[in-house]
Amino acid sequence: MSRCQAVARPLARQLRQQCAIRPFTTGPARAAAAEVQQQASSTAAQPSPLDLDPNSVLPEFESNLIKAGKMPVGSRRRRVAMRTTANIPFEQLPYQAFQEARAILAADRQEKVAKIKEELEKIAALEKKDAALVKGGQPMKDTKLASLRRYVEQLKIQADINDPLVKKRFEDGLGDMNKPIYRHYAERKWRSYDYRLITQRIKQFNIVPDVLPKLDPVADVQLFFRQAKVSPGQVVDSLVSENPPRLRVQVFSPGPRLVSLVVLDSDVPDVENDAFSKRCHYLAANIPLSPSD
Repeated sequence: MSRCQAVARPLARQLRQQCAIRPFTTGPARAAAAEVQQQASSTAAQPSPLDLDPNSVLPEFESNLIKAGKMPVGSRRRRVAMRTTANIPFEQLPYQAFQEARAILAADRQEKVAKIKEELEKIAALEKKDAALVKGGQPMKDTKLASLRRYVEQLKIQADINDPLVKKRFEDGLGDMNKPIYRHYAERKWRSYDYRLITQRIKQFNIVPDVLPKLDPVADVQLFFRQAKVSPGQVVDSLVSENPPRLRVQVFSPGPRLVSLVVLDSDVPDVENDAFSKRCHYLAANIPLSPSD
């Protein structure tokens, strides 16, 4: 026997003893342990009242909450923070980095507010100025005023775009759509998916150029039959479409406006001419609409 075998034999013998196959038993001790483990797992799976609270529900219990007819409030990160901070207001969370960041954001906001006041003074001075004294006359004066007003709107958005309280109110559905920052958040969310989907359907179904020569969506239009939302391009059963639909339109530009609503079938078969024709099912004009409607 070599020296290597002599050294390795005790180690191999010890490993064989530890790796011996344990026989299957149903003794009282193992049965009791299995019962305790089963009770613990069943207890852990049952949600607590805190888990079913819309303000503090965890991701694994969101489906239970939705089935109960309630929707989770805010983001998951916010709900976890609400669970672990004992109902401390969001703006007073005791995290040093969070409070330091809020101080920096507050200072930046003050700079933006001062800039807004400066630009508003320029607008007021230009409005009082006679158009004859402006190079280019009234058209140039109107162009400068429009440019200054757009810049002020951008400054208003930049002043609040990083404010966690503003983001929290938007996520909670409490944003005022008359304010530029909430319109900005809503439009950015819409363009991230819904805008891409509707433009894809417009191209896929040849809406352009069969119906219109050009179409660029600028509003979030949602169609509902009863409680069910209809996605763009979805085929709706006649048993569903026989009910009156609901239309929800969200615009993102400020101010009121009048819009028209047209329900058009662009593919009506024309058997005699072996072609397709158009049929207008519904037409409504001068519908008032604003961002807060």
